[in-house]
Amino acid sequence: MLDALFLAAVLLVAPPERTSYLFTLEGLPAGQVTLERSADGTSFTYRSEHVFGRGPALRSVEARTLTLDEAGRVAGATATPVSLWLWTLHVPSCLEVMDERTGRTGQACSNTVSREELEGIALDESFHATYQDGVLDVLEMGPARFARVRDAPALDGARGLWAQGLRVPAGRGELLLEPPLPLAHPPAAPSSRGRAWAVRLLSDFGAAPAKETCLESAQRLLAYLEERGGHGVLVLGLLLDGGRAWPHAWVRAEGPYSEAVDLDPAWGRLVVPPGYLAVETVAAGGHGLVAGQAYLELASGKRRLVRR
Repeated sequence: MLDALFLAAVLLVAPPERTSYLFTLEGLPAGQVTLERSADGTSFTYRSEHVFGRGPALRSVEARTLTLDEAGRVAGATATPVSLWLWTLHVPSCLEVMDERTGRTGQACSNTVSREELEGIALDESFHATYQDGVLDVLEMGPARFARVRDAPALDGARGLWAQGLRVPAGRGELLLEPPLPLAHPPAAPSSRGRAWAVRLLSDFGAAPAKETCLESAQRLLAYLEERGGHGVLVLGLLLDGGRAWPHAWVRAEGPYSEAVDLDPAWGRLVVPPGYLAVETVAAGGHGLVAGQAYLELASGKRRLVRR
């Protein structure tokens, strides 16, 4: 009886079997998060597929499956998976929740903002959640944001959506996205003076640590430039190699000769135009949502690379 009352108090809508979200961190695409419930409701899986590695390397998929009891709590425990609790619209409540990734437990409370909107605190982090037809549509929690993706691409085994890259059509025409998407200006070949400056900068910056992703390397180079009075912007795009393309991040730096020079600190080299496709530039404090959505659409086949 108590279990039935607990379930009625927590859930107003039965969770769907699977929903995916574009996960961004501080405005930059981090990957796809998928919530999955077994048809009989006895297990719940949280899967995070990271978008950035270093070309085909450092791709990671993080997944954890939890067995549930009849009340939707973790079997043998008193806590409900926090993502399961947030997944569907529920009445305002307070309960014990568990972080699916770490196993950490703590308290969570929610309050109604509107008919399909909740806010509250979960595991010491404030959140704001909006729902559509009772299913979580957008969740903002600290620096993280999760936006629902319709027709999300399926996971390729345990390797992630981008483990094998995306096919690049052969030919010499300009590489574009279809359906069309306005792209950032392509990287330009630097002058001899600009090239010499860039080579010195990369040498002074040093090689990227083995486990550092391309996004982490680019962010570190931007900070390095700012500390020395320089300036640059983050470029989110694709690394092209061997007829395949991978989500990639690099830096467009303002050189000393009134020219922008694109640098790839993850590989310690200048960005050569035929080997890279710039999708979006992101200034300090900006967002890379266009690139993040493009990565998912390319992985799902809703958008493709073409030559014109």
